[in-house]
Amino acid sequence: MKRLILTVAAFVMLAVPAAQAQKVNKEAITANLAKQDDAVADAKKNTKASTWMARGKAYYEALVAPTKDLADNVPQSIFESMAGKPREVGSITTNQTYTTLVYPYVTAYVGPDGNVAGWTQTREVKKGLLETAVESYVKALELDPKQKAKVVEALDLIYNYCLKGGQLNINVANYAGAIDYYEKAYLVKNNPAYEQPETENLFTAGQLAALVANGTDVEMSKRGANFLETAAANGYVDESGNLYYYLYHCYYGQRGDKNADPEGYAAAVAKSRDALLEGIAKYPKNENILECLMSLYTTEEGAGDPMDLIGIIEQTIAESPTNADLWDGRGLVYYRLKNYDESIKSFQKVVELNPNSPRGYYLLGAAYMSQAENAINEINERHYTVQSEYDKDFEAANALYRSAVPHLEKAIELNPNDTMSLEWAKQLYFRFRDEGDNMDKYNAANERLNAIRANQ
Repeated sequence: MKRLILTVAAFVMLAVPAAQAQKVNKEAITANLAKQDDAVADAKKNTKASTWMARGKAYYEALVAPTKDLADNVPQSIFESMAGKPREVGSITTNQTYTTLVYPYVTAYVGPDGNVAGWTQTREVKKGLLETAVESYVKALELDPKQKAKVVEALDLIYNYCLKGGQLNINVANYAGAIDYYEKAYLVKNNPAYEQPETENLFTAGQLAALVANGTDVEMSKRGANFLETAAANGYVDESGNLYYYLYHCYYGQRGDKNADPEGYAAAVAKSRDALLEGIAKYPKNENILECLMSLYTTEEGAGDPMDLIGIIEQTIAESPTNADLWDGRGLVYYRLKNYDESIKSFQKVVELNPNSPRGYYLLGAAYMSQAENAINEINERHYTVQSEYDKDFEAANALYRSAVPHLEKAIELNPNDTMSLEWAKQLYFRFRDEGDNMDKYNAANERLNAIRANQ
């Protein structure tokens, strides 16, 4: 989103009297809209593309009239020079506490830094402005295909208005408001002026709907599922497969009351599970999907057995044994099941197939670390009567810790900014600080971590 760069000249230009600012002449605007509506109702005029183009422009201008002169990320005083003195000043807490400036058409949110973070539009000059503007431009294109470039240019203005509205609402954590804008952004481009629907914004709307529903709002969950299903049907693909993660949340959020509707509840759980299973089959190293499956299988009776995941991945590996992502997924499942031997075997296969994968080496080191910690926990729970037996088991655990070191070091070599590998390597260097140059390595790792975090 563009940010306003304020210069001395800009301050002078914006220093208009407050009474003159944010003047929306509703009567003049609605009169012009009525004029354009009369034109398209005229049998002689409505066959001309120019008539519909003019109507589209009028409706677009009415749409943006309340906000066209406003800017975000500016001090409150500058915003008020644009919008005038607010009718009311209050406060609201979303992701943080904001001072609210209430105007006839918008409510602006001023953050603790004194800058306007965003605003929500609370009123329109007339209902259906965006839809009518789009409809008018599409009709102009239908009447005269040669107008396509002009129509696309005009629709792009509406599209960008929607994107800005969505971002402004996200800025102030008004996610429900943002959903409406991203849905409209999709609708703006879902017409013959564009070669194919733009689905990124539907995915964003579905993602936000899952967040707003939070597993409890059935209607918002249904809305989110519809966004995501439509996006997928229109060819949306995200590299990591998180569409299935959000679909799961939207389906699971529709389960309702188990006692009042046990069949509906079970159907929602099954649909949630199926979305995750489809997702993990396509994106086996997506930890969000895997985590949800493990949670679903352990909290919902009859949802499934975590070992089912192994069967799915093993079958896929049999068909594609050199796919490092599948071995990655296999390792994660076994890791969640605390079967560290199989987890280690899987991650060893990952780095064998992809020797330049910092993630693979990190996960291999993490598996050895977790296996060692599990061994230490067992030692602490065991009652020893012979010191030599304790020493033997303790040294075996330390051997596992030592096994993690070269893999974490390789991950750091491949990705020097890998804070997780650095953090774990640092812990191991300190654990074995009396051996060799491990104390020097500890200090170097600590210094590197501090430098990375200082720049974040």
